[in-house]
Amino acid sequence: MPETTEGKWERLPDRREFVDVTRLRLPEGWLVHAAGVGGTPRCGALVYYPDAAHEWQHLEHGGVLGTSFLLWEKLSSPAPDGFTARLNVPGGWFVYVDIETENSSAQMTFCPDREHKWGSA
Repeated sequence: MPETTEGKWERLPDRREFVDVTRLRLPEGWLVHAAGVGGTPRCGALVYYPDAAHEWQHLEHGGVLGTSFLLWEKLSSPAPDGFTARLNVPGGWFVYVDIETENSSAQMTFCPDREHKWGSA
């Protein structure tokens, strides 16, 4: 995978085709845009991800080991006409919520969890 440079958006393929993600490298982290994948035009969400060491440079974090695909995990959704998914990244998770209504809505946030304890028994 070529090195990401500041000032250029990079599309990250999603293996399960839930969420279309692009990222922009910044000096202290990433600007990340996500939009649900579907047949109708989708709205998107934008979030800043603090990563001064740029640990997320390589897709072994948040991706399928040995591939260049992201691997989102579907979670239960707060809305019956939408979905919620999370993505493992260094230091925590991206959580994406997509609600499919007449006025579609999408939100995403970064949840710090350095040891990735969320969901572990």
